[in-house]
Amino acid sequence: MADDFVQVVERVARLARLQLDDNEKEQLASELSVILAVASSLLEVDAAGIMPAAHPFAQPAALREDELQPSLPLNRVFQSAPAREKGYFCVPPVVAADDE
Repeated sequence: MADDFVQVVERVARLARLQLDDNEKEQLASELSVILAVASSLLEVDAAGIMPAAHPFAQPAALREDELQPSLPLNRVFQSAPAREKGYFCVPPVVAADDE
């Protein structure tokens, strides 16, 4: 069973592009085992007659009305930006161009 958890940890680490040594894999597999044991104990709870809820409280969240406020001046907006050009933030490319 412990090997199963190690395999799960290895798969998740590979998907997340994490490099883990054997000790880290064993530690995470052990923690995963404990988490799943606690979660599986919920299966023993008798929930007959309890309506499912998306939120523990029936009250909706208190929302405020939107208030129109003046925009910040551009010098304040860009004061902590590492790079800007022509009124825009400069960021590294996220998606490669089609011609590459």
